[in-house]
Amino acid sequence: MILQAIIIGIVAWVFIYILMDTDMIFNKWWVVLNKLPKWLSMPLGGCVYCFSGQLALWYYIYYAIVTGAYNALYHIAFVSVAILTAEILNHILKNNNDTKNY
Repeated sequence: MILQAIIIGIVAWVFIYILMDTDMIFNKWWVVLNKLPKWLSMPLGGCVYCFSGQLALWYYIYYAIVTGAYNALYHIAFVSVAILTAEILNHILKNNNDTKNY
């Protein structure tokens, strides 16, 4: 499960910082997000931490439904690892020059 959380953090980071960049495939989604209220745009891709947390939150719920096993502490840890992965990537690759977080 930890590997899946790390992959979710990587996917969120790549989606926000690479695929929503200027002239990339999801740039128009970035434009749409900037027109939405902050409370709605952040978990939909306006904030790498919020987005990775949302992906991890819903992925774990899906996983729990499919397997029939839910553990609240694992759920919190799973979401935390995804967010931490996005933070580590931000720190290493963006030099804390985070322009896509409010």
